[in-house]
Amino acid sequence: MPDQVTKVTKVGFGSRLGGSFKGIFFGILLFLASFVVIYWNEGRVDVSEIANTAIEISATEQNTDAALEGQLVSMTGLLQTEDIIGDGLYLEPGNFVRVYRRVEMFAWKENSDSKTTTNLGGSQTTETTYTYTKEWSVTPQSSSSFEEVEGHTNSEKAIEDKTVTASNAIVGIYVVQPDKMQLPATTLLTLDDKIVNISTTNLISSSTPKTVREGNYIFVGEGTLSNPEVGDLRIQYEVLRPGSSVTAFGKLSGNSLVSYTDKDGTILYRALAESREDAVSTMHSEYTLWLWIFRIVGFLMMWIGLSSILAPISVLFDILPALGSISRSLVGGITFVIALILSGLAIIISMLLHSLVALIILGVVGIGAAVWFVKKKMRS
Repeated sequence: MPDQVTKVTKVGFGSRLGGSFKGIFFGILLFLASFVVIYWNEGRVDVSEIANTAIEISATEQNTDAALEGQLVSMTGLLQTEDIIGDGLYLEPGNFVRVYRRVEMFAWKENSDSKTTTNLGGSQTTETTYTYTKEWSVTPQSSSSFEEVEGHTNSEKAIEDKTVTASNAIVGIYVVQPDKMQLPATTLLTLDDKIVNISTTNLISSSTPKTVREGNYIFVGEGTLSNPEVGDLRIQYEVLRPGSSVTAFGKLSGNSLVSYTDKDGTILYRALAESREDAVSTMHSEYTLWLWIFRIVGFLMMWIGLSSILAPISVLFDILPALGSISRSLVGGITFVIALILSGLAIIISMLLHSLVALIILGVVGIGAAVWFVKKKMRS
């Protein structure tokens, strides 16, 4: 039998109507905020355009062109470091550019499923079923927010995730600052007894739970990896090893590559494990992905905002549930179309406002149209 708790709540028509009127204020704020999000999003800088202007230099030869000093450059070479780093707990220090400790806790998770019925007269009855399961999680839920806390208590994670980055590194012969640079992704580290030290003084509590390496995990807790107890931990490590070929972007400063900031405050200091052409393409793909994500977010904010503003209409019709359902569908459809049109217009206008060239062209066209209209009026 699943671990479940069911709660039934009833909200009267008056309370629902009052809540819907309060929601109008929220809807107006959300509607207005959607324009801010869209305008901000259309003004975001495509870093790939900046990266594409970087002057390509050799990573293995010292630059002798004084004109390149302080300029944005790119170079492709091996990312190396002599630093020895670990996580200060179980992983023995080694020659890594970056170490990421990923800690999962076996914890309770609450899922809820609600079914709401609108009654004759406008009241609503909601039946919510809360289901509790145990699973591994990097970010376990706080049990204090559970509907049924008793028997479903999660403790705090005894060991947190941690990222350690080397202080010194080079790309080719140029010095870089890896702790300030956006680096390539880490990869899973295969654990063995040579690189793991489980005799480290236990930092969790005086009770000292069992700590063992099982496969590619370090297990800390009272149970086992295959049969854990709530509160038990399993740890994995990801690393960025030296020796990989990267394309790095930044400002040339002597024999160093440092963070570059353009006149608008956009920062570019990044290394990608691919060619320059592919690196620029990757940055553009990232920009495009987030551009559409925020466009969709802006549209949804606008749609939800408009729906909240008109929500009292549907609540009033809920006196007869069938009419309320029809009203809600109509309001949802109408506000969807309005939000789609308005968000599209907001995107176009925001693009124009953020583009100086487009504004100049629009101004010239506008002036030309006005002159033509005046001349036509005078002739007639």
